[in-house]
Amino acid sequence: NCSRGDLAAFLLATTAAVVYMLILSVNAWYISRKMHINTPNTPEGRLFGRVPEGETIAAVHFSCVLVAILTMLSNPTIRSAGEIFHQGAVGLLCWWGLQHQMVHYYGVFFLGLNEAPSVFLAIFQLASYFPDTFSSLTPKMFLPLTVTFIFFRVIMWWKLSYTIWKDCLYLFRNKLVEKFRPGKSYILYSFLVADIILGALQLPTAYILLSQYIQ
Repeated sequence: NCSRGDLAAFLLATTAAVVYMLILSVNAWYISRKMHINTPNTPEGRLFGRVPEGETIAAVHFSCVLVAILTMLSNPTIRSAGEIFHQGAVGLLCWWGLQHQMVHYYGVFFLGLNEAPSVFLAIFQLASYFPDTFSSLTPKMFLPLTVTFIFFRVIMWWKLSYTIWKDCLYLFRNKLVEKFRPGKSYILYSFLVADIILGALQLPTAYILLSQYIQ
């Protein structure tokens, strides 16, 4: 039996999209490595170069955000102003990246690989909708959730954050943003602000996950 068929269907659909984004990002970042080979190893290359996988991931992520917002607006039980704002901000960044061909390279990580823990989180949520089917799986999900969360949302997040900040500051300092994307400096500033805020929001969860093993 399913306690909330509507929310379970939404969760299954978005999880399928996350798995698709993960397949694309793992292949692009770690296996084929085409994005590293084809993208010029320069700040402007990483920030303004077209990466097909990054473009696709941004489009899929934007679609997920749109569906998530509509689902929250139509379901008072899960409606949250904070979450709607968060989803809206991420969706806007995806839209800007698609419209102006910006940050595709970094998008493969921040919008794709970074979603790895979401697969394990989805199983916890599914257990609340399908307790008979998924409850037995949840104890086995803590370790992969913790490992992927710490690796992607803390270690890799701040490693890539350092690089994107370094790239952006180089472009600002040398006035290259106006050369490649006139009038679009505000988009890069928005990416940097979001990077710090979203990165900081991951830290309390990381602490809670790690505390389960430190005790």
